Amino acid sequence: MLGLLLAFFCVSWIAERRARRQAEGRLLEAESTIRKQDAGEEAWLDRIDWLEGQLAKARLMKKKQDQLVKEVLNRQQKAKPSQAPEPIDGRKSQEAVRVLNASFRGQGLGQYRFFEINKVLEKGGGLLGVDLALLGDGGTTRGMVHAQKLELVLNRTKGSLKMQLHGAQRFGRQGAITLADPW
Repeated sequence: MLGLLLAFFCVSWIAERRARRQAEGRLLEAESTIRKQDAGEEAWLDRIDWLEGQLAKARLMKKKQDQLVKEVLNRQQKAKPSQAPEPIDGRKSQEAVRVLNASFRGQGLGQYRFFEINKVLEKGGGLLGVDLALLGDGGTTRGMVHAQKLELVLNRTKGSLKMQLHGAQRFGRQGAITLADPW
């Protein structure tokens, strides 16, 4: 009976040892899994911190960009004329172009042709933003002249009309040439 009891203790001791080793193995696996999860969580937390930093930088850049756009728009708004030209000014300009071209052709000066006049000043003040074509033989274009202001000076005693272009540039095959003021 002693042998049987000793065999029983040995078998139970071996079974307990095997169960304890299996439990320790499962515990080590669980600890390893927890360490891996903790490391993964730390990596995710580091990634989240980095992304939050990038988001803060992006928000700051967006704020600076919005301020810059506002400044540019304010400058452009200040640079624009306070009011758009009235339709009457447009009609006056078209009428001035028509009358000047007809007058020049009538006097044998068809080599000058007006294309655009931006504004007609009141009481003989002149014309602003004048585009004038210089035509050659057969109606071919020799160049264009753009002037900031055109003054027409009439001398009734001599029977002459003098054109004075201020701030004028001539455009042609040679490029843009600034003309003497007044031209």
